[in-house]
Amino acid sequence: MAVVTPSQAAAGYTEGGAQIERMQGFASGEVGYRVIDPTVLEDGHRYRVTFRDTRVLGRVNTSGRQITQDTIRTRDVTLVDLTDGETLFSNSDAWRPERDAPITDGFQLAFDPVFFTGRIPDSTGWRSTDIKPLTADVFSFAGNPPGTRTPADYRIEVGAPGSGRSTDLTLVIGAPRTLPAKPTNFRVFRTVVDGAGNAVEVPVAYAFYDVTGPGADPFGPGDAATNLLSTEYDIGGSGIDDTDRN
Repeated sequence: MAVVTPSQAAAGYTEGGAQIERMQGFASGEVGYRVIDPTVLEDGHRYRVTFRDTRVLGRVNTSGRQITQDTIRTRDVTLVDLTDGETLFSNSDAWRPERDAPITDGFQLAFDPVFFTGRIPDSTGWRSTDIKPLTADVFSFAGNPPGTRTPADYRIEVGAPGSGRSTDLTLVIGAPRTLPAKPTNFRVFRTVVDGAGNAVEVPVAYAFYDVTGPGADPFGPGDAATNLLSTEYDIGGSGIDDTDRN
């Protein structure tokens, strides 16, 4: 039999804590921790949590047509004690809700994963609040493959007419039709992590389905003066005022 007498903490005792911050890469879920045994916590140690991703293919119907999107999801997680160089667990599926992470150095990681990548509304918009709000919805066209959701930070740069160029894209609208490559007034960039661990921007290929404004023709080549992405409320106005582009 054991007898336990509750008492206050010893004089001078201060309960410790830890900060978790994302160092590189992109994520939609959250990582936390629980202290299980404070007597074996390693004071002053730094830890690194690393995730690997994998592509999960969308479903295909009986006729062989893809009917749901591919998506990028977490594959596994690794925990390393950077202070002494020890790998506490490696390539584990402990991030899954039905799994418990191993208890290591007196604490246990807790994961709140997001299984389907989506846009974060609070982080999506133009830098200036004085212009038309940005609409950024998932593009879908009936009868066409739904594509792949790739989690990343994206930036749209709107500039002078002809400063960007779209790529061609074939859509099935009864019969296949191609959106041609054409000059535009914007470019799209995605932030990636290079081999040195630095965040860098790379161009993203995009198709332009132009249906608004004078001279708009989705399947025609158009020209730099008509193939415009506008942030103005009056899309049919005259020209583009680059002073409101950020």
